[in-house]
Amino acid sequence: MVKRKRRPNGYWKEFSNVENELNPIIEQLGHFPTQKELTERNKGGIIGVFKHHGGIIKVRELLGYKFFRKQENYWKDFNNLEKELIPIIKQLGHFPSARKLLFLGHSDLVLAIRRHYNGFRKTRIKFGYEPVKKIEGYWKEFSNVENELNPIIEQLGHFPTENELKEIGKGQLSKPIWKYHGGVGVVREKMGYGIQRITSKNQFLNFLKGDETAKDLVVGSIVLNGNRRDIEKIIVDMYADKFKDESLLSKLIEESKKEIEEMIAYGITNLGSYVGKYSVKEKSIVPILAGQMLGRIPKERINPSLEDKFVKMLRGIYGPLFNEDSERALKGIQDQIDCNQDKAKILYEKLKEYYGDVLKISWRLNDA
Repeated sequence: MVKRKRRPNGYWKEFSNVENELNPIIEQLGHFPTQKELTERNKGGIIGVFKHHGGIIKVRELLGYKFFRKQENYWKDFNNLEKELIPIIKQLGHFPSARKLLFLGHSDLVLAIRRHYNGFRKTRIKFGYEPVKKIEGYWKEFSNVENELNPIIEQLGHFPTENELKEIGKGQLSKPIWKYHGGVGVVREKMGYGIQRITSKNQFLNFLKGDETAKDLVVGSIVLNGNRRDIEKIIVDMYADKFKDESLLSKLIEESKKEIEEMIAYGITNLGSYVGKYSVKEKSIVPILAGQMLGRIPKERINPSLEDKFVKMLRGIYGPLFNEDSERALKGIQDQIDCNQDKAKILYEKLKEYYGDVLKISWRLNDA
Protein backbone atom coordinates (compact mmCIF):
# COMPACT_ATOMS: atom_id res chain seq x y z
CA MET A 1 0.00 0.00 0.00
CA VAL A 2 1.23 3.47 -0.92
CA LYS A 3 1.87 5.54 2.19
CA ARG A 4 -0.13 8.79 2.05
CA LYS A 5 1.15 11.97 3.64
CA ARG A 6 -0.94 13.40 6.40
CA ARG A 7 -1.83 17.04 5.97
CA PRO A 8 -0.94 19.49 8.75
CA ASN A 9 -3.74 21.03 10.82
CA GLY A 10 -5.50 23.82 8.93
CA TYR A 11 -4.10 22.70 5.56
CA TRP A 12 -7.46 22.56 3.79
CA LYS A 13 -8.63 25.88 5.21
CA GLU A 14 -6.10 27.58 2.94
CA PHE A 15 -7.83 27.93 -0.43
CA SER A 16 -4.48 27.92 -2.26
CA ASN A 17 -3.95 24.30 -1.11
CA VAL A 18 -7.35 23.27 -2.49
CA GLU A 19 -6.46 25.05 -5.74
CA ASN A 20 -3.09 23.27 -5.95
CA GLU A 21 -4.80 19.88 -5.52
CA LEU A 22 -7.48 20.58 -8.12
CA ASN A 23 -5.46 22.31 -10.86
CA PRO A 24 -3.65 19.18 -12.17
CA ILE A 25 -6.98 17.33 -12.37
CA ILE A 26 -8.68 20.25 -14.15
CA GLU A 27 -5.75 20.43 -16.60
CA GLN A 28 -6.01 16.70 -17.29
CA LEU A 29 -9.82 16.68 -17.75
CA GLY A 30 -10.24 20.08 -19.36
CA HIS A 31 -13.07 20.94 -16.97
CA PHE A 32 -13.91 21.22 -13.28
CA PRO A 33 -14.20 17.61 -11.99
CA THR A 34 -17.39 15.94 -10.84
CA GLN A 35 -17.49 14.06 -7.52
CA LYS A 36 -17.27 10.79 -9.46
CA GLU A 37 -14.16 11.95 -11.34
CA LEU A 38 -12.48 12.96 -8.07
CA THR A 39 -13.30 9.61 -6.48
CA GLU A 40 -11.97 7.70 -9.50
CA ARG A 41 -8.64 9.54 -9.10
CA ASN A 42 -8.44 8.73 -5.37
CA LYS A 43 -9.16 12.38 -4.57
CA GLY A 44 -12.60 11.78 -3.05
CA GLY A 45 -11.39 13.13 0.29
CA ILE A 46 -11.18 16.66 -1.10
CA ILE A 47 -14.98 16.72 -1.52
CA GLY A 48 -15.33 16.94 2.26
CA VAL A 49 -13.08 20.02 2.48
CA PHE A 50 -15.16 22.10 0.05
CA LYS A 51 -17.33 23.00 3.07
CA HIS A 52 -14.51 25.23 4.35
CA HIS A 53 -14.92 27.38 1.23
CA GLY A 54 -18.69 27.57 0.76
CA GLY A 55 -19.34 24.23 -0.96
CA ILE A 56 -18.54 22.77 -4.37
CA ILE A 57 -20.43 25.39 -6.40
CA LYS A 58 -18.60 28.23 -4.63
CA VAL A 59 -15.22 26.50 -5.17
CA ARG A 60 -16.07 26.12 -8.89
CA GLU A 61 -16.81 29.85 -9.10
CA LEU A 62 -13.65 30.83 -7.17
CA LEU A 63 -11.63 28.87 -9.73
CA GLY A 64 -13.41 30.64 -12.58
CA TYR A 65 -15.89 27.92 -13.54
CA LYS A 66 -19.46 29.17 -13.54
CA PHE A 67 -22.18 26.72 -12.54
CA PHE A 68 -24.75 26.73 -15.31
CA ARG A 69 -28.21 25.52 -14.40
CA LYS A 70 -30.74 24.73 -17.12
CA GLN A 71 -33.75 27.02 -17.35
CA GLU A 72 -36.97 25.74 -15.73
CA ASN A 73 -38.71 25.50 -19.13
CA TYR A 74 -35.87 23.35 -20.45
CA TRP A 75 -36.82 20.49 -18.14
CA LYS A 76 -40.52 20.70 -18.94
CA ASP A 77 -39.72 19.36 -22.39
CA PHE A 78 -39.52 15.55 -22.10
CA ASN A 79 -37.21 15.44 -25.14
CA ASN A 80 -34.61 17.35 -23.10
CA LEU A 81 -34.98 14.93 -20.19
CA GLU A 82 -34.39 12.03 -22.60
CA LYS A 83 -31.38 13.79 -24.12
CA GLU A 84 -29.78 14.19 -20.68
CA LEU A 85 -30.81 10.87 -19.16
CA ILE A 86 -30.27 8.33 -21.98
CA PRO A 87 -26.43 8.70 -22.08
CA ILE A 88 -26.34 8.08 -18.30
CA ILE A 89 -28.57 4.99 -18.67
CA LYS A 90 -26.27 3.67 -21.41
CA GLN A 91 -23.21 4.33 -19.28
CA LEU A 92 -24.65 2.55 -16.21
CA GLY A 93 -26.58 -0.18 -17.98
CA HIS A 94 -29.72 0.53 -15.96
CA PHE A 95 -32.07 3.33 -14.96
CA PRO A 96 -30.29 5.38 -12.26
CA SER A 97 -31.55 5.99 -8.74
CA ALA A 98 -31.74 9.53 -7.33
CA ARG A 99 -28.76 8.71 -5.11
CA LYS A 100 -26.68 7.62 -8.13
CA LEU A 101 -27.55 10.78 -10.09
CA LEU A 102 -26.57 12.94 -7.12
CA PHE A 103 -23.26 11.05 -6.82
CA LEU A 104 -22.59 11.65 -10.54
CA GLY A 105 -23.24 15.37 -10.07
CA HIS A 106 -26.68 15.52 -11.76
CA SER A 107 -28.75 17.14 -9.00
CA ASP A 108 -30.60 19.16 -11.69
CA LEU A 109 -31.90 15.91 -13.21
CA VAL A 110 -33.11 14.66 -9.83
CA LEU A 111 -34.97 17.94 -9.25
CA ALA A 112 -36.50 17.88 -12.76
CA ILE A 113 -37.75 14.28 -12.39
CA ARG A 114 -39.34 15.02 -9.03
CA ARG A 115 -40.75 18.42 -10.02
CA HIS A 116 -42.02 17.84 -13.59
CA TYR A 117 -42.42 14.06 -14.04
CA ASN A 118 -44.05 12.86 -10.79
CA GLY A 119 -40.97 11.20 -9.37
CA PHE A 120 -38.62 8.35 -10.21
CA ARG A 121 -41.15 5.49 -10.23
CA LYS A 122 -43.31 7.03 -12.99
CA THR A 123 -40.26 8.24 -14.93
CA ARG A 124 -38.75 4.73 -14.85
CA ILE A 125 -41.98 3.34 -16.32
CA LYS A 126 -42.06 6.08 -18.98
CA PHE A 127 -38.54 5.07 -20.03
CA GLY A 128 -39.64 1.44 -20.32
CA TYR A 129 -38.26 0.10 -17.03
CA GLU A 130 -40.19 -1.91 -14.46
CA PRO A 131 -41.06 -0.05 -11.24
CA VAL A 132 -38.72 -0.84 -8.37
CA LYS A 133 -41.54 -1.31 -5.87
CA LYS A 134 -42.95 -4.85 -5.85
CA ILE A 135 -46.45 -5.98 -4.89
CA GLU A 136 -47.24 -6.16 -1.17
CA GLY A 137 -45.66 -9.21 0.46
CA TYR A 138 -43.37 -9.89 -2.51
CA TRP A 139 -40.16 -9.62 -0.51
CA LYS A 140 -41.41 -11.78 2.35
CA GLU A 141 -41.24 -14.79 0.03
CA PHE A 142 -37.70 -16.16 0.12
CA SER A 143 -38.13 -17.62 -3.36
CA ASN A 144 -38.56 -14.08 -4.76
CA VAL A 145 -35.33 -12.96 -3.11
CA GLU A 146 -33.61 -16.01 -4.65
CA ASN A 147 -35.06 -15.21 -8.07
CA GLU A 148 -33.73 -11.65 -7.83
CA LEU A 149 -30.27 -12.74 -6.62
CA ASN A 150 -29.61 -15.67 -8.98
CA PRO A 151 -29.05 -13.58 -12.17
CA ILE A 152 -26.75 -11.27 -10.17
CA ILE A 153 -24.73 -14.22 -8.83
CA GLU A 154 -24.48 -15.59 -12.38
CA GLN A 155 -23.33 -12.19 -13.66
CA LEU A 156 -20.72 -11.63 -10.91
CA GLY A 157 -19.61 -15.22 -10.45
CA HIS A 158 -20.10 -15.00 -6.68
CA PHE A 159 -22.61 -14.02 -4.01
CA PRO A 160 -22.77 -10.19 -4.08
CA THR A 161 -21.75 -7.78 -1.35
CA GLU A 162 -24.14 -4.93 -0.49
CA ASN A 163 -21.92 -2.43 -2.30
CA GLU A 164 -21.96 -4.58 -5.44
CA LEU A 165 -25.76 -4.64 -5.32
CA LYS A 166 -25.76 -0.82 -5.19
CA GLU A 167 -23.24 -0.53 -8.02
CA ILE A 168 -25.40 -2.58 -10.39
CA GLY A 169 -28.61 -0.76 -9.42
CA LYS A 170 -29.99 -3.50 -7.14
CA GLY A 171 -29.38 -1.82 -3.80
CA GLN A 172 -33.09 -2.12 -2.94
CA LEU A 173 -32.50 -5.85 -2.34
CA SER A 174 -30.53 -5.19 0.86
CA LYS A 175 -33.56 -3.89 2.74
CA PRO A 176 -35.80 -7.01 2.46
CA ILE A 177 -32.79 -9.29 2.97
CA TRP A 178 -32.25 -7.73 6.40
CA LYS A 179 -35.89 -7.01 7.22
CA TYR A 180 -37.42 -10.41 6.42
CA HIS A 181 -34.62 -12.94 6.03
CA GLY A 182 -32.02 -12.36 8.76
CA GLY A 183 -29.35 -10.49 6.82
CA VAL A 184 -26.89 -11.12 4.01
CA GLY A 185 -25.02 -13.90 5.86
CA VAL A 186 -28.20 -15.89 6.54
CA VAL A 187 -29.42 -15.55 2.94
CA ARG A 188 -25.99 -16.45 1.62
CA GLU A 189 -25.90 -19.66 3.68
CA LYS A 190 -29.53 -20.53 2.87
CA MET A 191 -28.73 -20.30 -0.84
CA GLY A 192 -25.87 -22.74 -0.42
CA TYR A 193 -22.91 -20.37 -0.47
CA GLY A 194 -21.84 -21.15 3.11
CA ILE A 195 -20.70 -18.93 5.97
CA GLN A 196 -17.55 -16.98 5.22
CA ARG A 197 -16.00 -16.06 8.53
CA ILE A 198 -13.42 -13.30 8.56
CA THR A 199 -10.06 -14.36 9.95
CA SER A 200 -7.47 -12.17 8.21
CA LYS A 201 -6.76 -8.45 7.89
CA ASN A 202 -7.29 -8.47 4.09
CA GLN A 203 -10.66 -10.20 4.45
CA PHE A 204 -11.63 -7.64 7.10
CA LEU A 205 -10.70 -4.62 4.99
CA ASN A 206 -12.51 -6.04 1.94
CA PHE A 207 -15.56 -6.64 4.13
CA LEU A 208 -15.54 -2.99 5.28
CA LYS A 209 -15.28 -1.78 1.69
CA GLY A 210 -18.35 -3.85 0.82
CA ASP A 211 -20.59 -2.92 3.76
CA GLU A 212 -21.14 0.75 4.65
CA THR A 213 -22.92 0.02 7.94
CA ALA A 214 -20.09 -2.20 9.19
CA LYS A 215 -17.58 0.42 8.06
CA ASP A 216 -19.33 3.19 10.00
CA LEU A 217 -19.56 1.03 13.12
CA VAL A 218 -15.86 0.09 12.99
CA VAL A 219 -14.88 3.74 12.50
CA GLY A 220 -17.18 4.60 15.42
CA SER A 221 -15.43 2.01 17.61
CA ILE A 222 -12.14 3.84 17.01
CA VAL A 223 -13.21 7.49 17.20
CA LEU A 224 -15.71 7.13 20.05
CA ASN A 225 -12.84 6.26 22.38
CA GLY A 226 -14.23 4.74 25.61
CA ASN A 227 -17.20 3.12 23.86
CA ARG A 228 -15.19 0.77 21.71
CA ARG A 229 -16.11 -2.38 23.63
CA ASP A 230 -19.85 -1.63 23.46
CA ILE A 231 -19.66 -1.03 19.71
CA GLU A 232 -17.63 -4.20 19.15
CA LYS A 233 -20.36 -6.19 20.94
CA ILE A 234 -22.91 -4.61 18.58
CA ILE A 235 -20.83 -5.47 15.50
CA VAL A 236 -20.45 -9.12 16.58
CA ASP A 237 -24.21 -9.35 17.22
CA MET A 238 -25.08 -7.82 13.84
CA TYR A 239 -22.52 -9.87 11.92
CA ALA A 240 -22.52 -13.17 13.82
CA ASP A 241 -21.85 -14.97 10.54
CA LYS A 242 -18.66 -12.97 9.99
CA PHE A 243 -16.87 -12.89 13.36
CA LYS A 244 -16.20 -15.78 15.71
CA ASP A 245 -16.09 -13.55 18.80
CA GLU A 246 -15.29 -10.06 20.11
CA SER A 247 -11.62 -10.82 20.78
CA LEU A 248 -11.04 -11.69 17.10
CA LEU A 249 -12.87 -8.54 15.95
CA SER A 250 -10.84 -6.40 18.37
CA LYS A 251 -7.62 -7.94 17.05
CA LEU A 252 -8.64 -7.27 13.42
CA ILE A 253 -9.51 -3.63 14.22
CA GLU A 254 -6.11 -3.12 15.90
CA GLU A 255 -4.26 -4.72 12.97
CA SER A 256 -6.20 -2.58 10.47
CA LYS A 257 -6.13 0.69 12.43
CA LYS A 258 -3.77 2.45 10.04
CA GLU A 259 -5.88 1.59 6.98
CA ILE A 260 -9.10 2.57 8.80
CA GLU A 261 -7.55 5.91 9.75
CA GLU A 262 -6.76 6.44 6.06
CA MET A 263 -10.41 5.73 5.24
CA ILE A 264 -11.35 8.47 7.72
CA ALA A 265 -8.73 10.93 6.46
CA TYR A 266 -9.66 10.53 2.80
CA GLY A 267 -13.41 10.69 3.23
CA ILE A 268 -14.11 7.06 2.36
CA THR A 269 -16.37 6.75 5.38
CA ASN A 270 -19.52 8.69 6.15
CA LEU A 271 -18.01 9.88 9.43
CA GLY A 272 -14.75 11.06 7.88
CA SER A 273 -15.52 14.75 7.54
CA TYR A 274 -16.51 14.97 11.22
CA VAL A 275 -13.49 13.25 12.70
CA GLY A 276 -10.59 15.52 11.87
CA LYS A 277 -7.15 14.12 12.54
CA TYR A 278 -7.96 10.59 13.69
CA SER A 279 -8.67 11.47 17.31
CA VAL A 280 -11.54 13.08 19.13
CA LYS A 281 -9.92 15.83 21.18
CA GLU A 282 -13.09 17.79 21.88
CA LYS A 283 -15.66 15.96 24.02
CA SER A 284 -18.44 17.93 22.37
CA ILE A 285 -17.95 16.16 19.03
CA VAL A 286 -18.41 12.64 20.46
CA PRO A 287 -22.25 12.79 20.74
CA ILE A 288 -22.39 14.27 17.21
CA LEU A 289 -20.34 11.35 15.86
CA ALA A 290 -22.58 8.87 17.67
CA GLY A 291 -25.65 10.50 16.13
CA GLN A 292 -24.11 10.37 12.65
CA MET A 293 -23.27 6.70 13.08
CA LEU A 294 -26.72 5.70 14.38
CA GLY A 295 -28.50 7.75 11.72
CA ARG A 296 -26.73 5.74 9.00
CA ILE A 297 -27.77 2.28 10.27
CA PRO A 298 -30.79 0.90 8.35
CA LYS A 299 -33.75 0.48 10.73
CA GLU A 300 -34.31 -3.15 9.73
CA ARG A 301 -30.89 -4.08 11.14
CA ILE A 302 -31.65 -2.97 14.71
CA ASN A 303 -33.59 -5.71 16.51
CA PRO A 304 -34.81 -5.44 20.18
CA SER A 305 -31.63 -7.06 21.52
CA LEU A 306 -29.45 -4.57 19.66
CA GLU A 307 -31.64 -1.66 20.82
CA ASP A 308 -30.56 -2.33 24.41
CA LYS A 309 -26.89 -2.45 23.40
CA PHE A 310 -27.14 0.83 21.48
CA VAL A 311 -28.85 2.55 24.42
CA LYS A 312 -26.10 1.28 26.72
CA MET A 313 -23.51 2.69 24.32
CA LEU A 314 -25.28 6.08 24.31
CA ARG A 315 -25.39 6.10 28.11
CA GLY A 316 -21.61 5.67 28.10
CA ILE A 317 -21.28 8.61 25.69
CA TYR A 318 -23.70 11.00 27.43
CA GLY A 319 -22.94 9.91 31.02
CA PRO A 320 -19.94 12.24 31.62
CA LEU A 321 -21.78 15.19 30.06
CA PHE A 322 -24.94 14.43 32.08
CA ASN A 323 -22.96 14.34 35.34
CA GLU A 324 -21.35 17.66 34.44
CA ASP A 325 -24.40 19.50 33.04
CA SER A 326 -27.66 17.50 32.92
CA GLU A 327 -29.60 20.29 31.20
CA ARG A 328 -27.10 20.53 28.32
CA ALA A 329 -26.99 16.72 27.98
CA LEU A 330 -30.80 16.49 27.76
CA LYS A 331 -30.88 19.30 25.19
CA GLY A 332 -28.33 17.41 23.08
CA ILE A 333 -30.43 14.24 23.32
CA GLN A 334 -33.58 16.17 22.32
CA ASP A 335 -31.71 17.62 19.31
CA GLN A 336 -30.94 14.06 18.19
CA ILE A 337 -34.59 13.05 18.64
CA ASP A 338 -35.65 16.00 16.48
CA CYS A 339 -33.17 15.34 13.65
CA ASN A 340 -33.40 11.52 13.52
CA GLN A 341 -36.18 9.15 12.51
CA ASP A 342 -37.14 5.47 12.75
CA LYS A 343 -34.95 3.36 15.05
CA ALA A 344 -32.35 6.04 15.79
CA LYS A 345 -35.12 8.34 17.06
CA ILE A 346 -36.47 5.55 19.29
CA LEU A 347 -33.00 4.92 20.75
CA TYR A 348 -32.61 8.57 21.75
CA GLU A 349 -36.15 8.62 23.17
CA LYS A 350 -35.24 5.64 25.37
CA LEU A 351 -32.06 7.42 26.43
CA LYS A 352 -34.06 10.56 27.34
CA GLU A 353 -36.50 8.42 29.33
CA TYR A 354 -33.59 6.79 31.20
CA TYR A 355 -32.06 10.14 32.20
CA GLY A 356 -35.51 11.46 33.10
CA ASP A 357 -35.83 8.59 35.59
CA VAL A 358 -32.32 9.33 36.93
CA LEU A 359 -33.32 12.96 37.57
CA LYS A 360 -36.55 11.93 39.34
CA ILE A 361 -34.63 9.61 41.68
CA SER A 362 -32.07 12.36 42.33
CA TRP A 363 -34.81 14.88 43.21
CA ARG A 364 -36.46 12.41 45.57
CA LEU A 365 -33.19 11.74 47.36
CA ASN A 366 -32.54 15.46 47.71
CA ASP A 367 -36.03 16.02 49.15
CA ALA A 368 -35.69 13.17 51.61
